[in-house]
Amino acid sequence: MMFLIACMAFAADRAVKYWAHAYLRAMPGAEYELLPGIFHLRYATNDGVSFGLLSGRLELLAMIQIFLCAALLITLLKKRSAPWLPRAAGWVTLGGALGNLYDRVMYGFVIDLFEIRLFRFAIFNVADVCLCAGIGAFALWLLLHKADYPYEPAARQ
Repeated sequence: MMFLIACMAFAADRAVKYWAHAYLRAMPGAEYELLPGIFHLRYATNDGVSFGLLSGRLELLAMIQIFLCAALLITLLKKRSAPWLPRAAGWVTLGGALGNLYDRVMYGFVIDLFEIRLFRFAIFNVADVCLCAGIGAFALWLLLHKADYPYEPAARQ
């Protein structure tokens, strides 16, 4: 059932990116002001990762993403008895990662469109929001449940 969370995240990302590629890209300046000076939709592409890092390294980025998605999927399938919040966070993260991986493999770049102009920040997409929300929720859960899972370093030999 949790698998549906990843499917919904992926589907939402694909739908918004389809709209951006089909319609937003054709608007004057490939931009639409939702809240002038605060929040705009602007069609942009990124062939790297956050802030354009590793730009032009498509094969490397795709291989890393495939490996990380596979590792996350295996972990999620093995940890079915884990509490619901960290599992849900993992599935949201996987859906976002697959959304950006799809773009990278199909187009050679990731489509971005959300731009916060109130303060200069990166242009991002639904998949990025899913990645950040999933990782953030998992980190918060870890912090709140730290006492339930005490860390004991391995004994020195």
